[in-house]
Amino acid sequence: MSIMKSKIAKTLVVVVVAIAIFTLVLLMLWEGPLGTLTEENLTELNGEVPFRFKDSGSNEEGKDVTLSKFFVCLNKVLRSADDSLSSYLCCGETSEEEGESKKGKYVKNAITEARNMMFRVKDSKDVILEILKKGDKNRNELAETVSNAFSAVETSEGSDQESEGADEQGKIEKLNTALAELYIWIWLKGIPEEDKRTLQFRKTYKENQSVKNLLDGLDEENREVAESTILVKVGKKEDSMHVIEHILTSIFQANGYMEKGSIKQAYLSAKASVAAAGGSLGKKVSEVSDNEGKGLIDSLFGMIGWRNNSNNNSSVSKKKEEQGVNS
Repeated sequence: MSIMKSKIAKTLVVVVVAIAIFTLVLLMLWEGPLGTLTEENLTELNGEVPFRFKDSGSNEEGKDVTLSKFFVCLNKVLRSADDSLSSYLCCGETSEEEGESKKGKYVKNAITEARNMMFRVKDSKDVILEILKKGDKNRNELAETVSNAFSAVETSEGSDQESEGADEQGKIEKLNTALAELYIWIWLKGIPEEDKRTLQFRKTYKENQSVKNLLDGLDEENREVAESTILVKVGKKEDSMHVIEHILTSIFQANGYMEKGSIKQAYLSAKASVAAAGGSLGKKVSEVSDNEGKGLIDSLFGMIGWRNNSNNNSSVSKKKEEQGVNS
């Protein structure tokens, strides 16, 4: 009889331990609306590095966009972003071309990385604050890092060597991290200039099926927030836009710096080609003006709007203007 009681007691202990472990796992896997952030974290962040958005004041009573509502909606949107949406946010249209498909994968991974940084790591508030301060210290650093990282990925693609393949993967991971940091910076603080592509995106994004699917997939409360209006600093003014518009436009703008990375490589090739062909009155490559290559590439790719240059047809001796994200 005592042996039977002993077996029952041991069985009960095992069951209790199993239930405790299972409950602990569930608690670890469960993610609140704000993830590892708290409302206090948001208030502290906004106090240290003021965000570029606020409630518009034109939403219905009781439906104003608080910091908590915005971040919860952002978390849901990032979690719901699929490959199709990532591709659209990369090039502004659905593209089956291999190059755009690869960029779409980088964007999808970067969106996931940004969500991890903001809502899933233990010290998410500190991670966000570090990114915001980095952007404040040097407004161009985050954008230039994306451009350089993408250029590095481009030059390493197509390698068959195992060691070089591992190096390529490392460069892709750096690109994903750089993009994720730029997303966070533009969502919360950075103010990039709006070019024609951005304005066109803002006018047409609602018509895209991937965006429609995203909104349809949100719960009622977060869809309501996504379609509420906020005031966002754009250039030297504040512009009224929907929350979802701000979130998606910021990703689209950040992705544009991958294009700049591509142009940078093409531009270098153009300079070499001009010199090799005896162009520029026989100048050496080192003597070819920056604006000569830039004008050629801008014409080929239609990317004049990405550059903060109002005199593309001016003298070739004019200094090349710096580009980057304004704060």
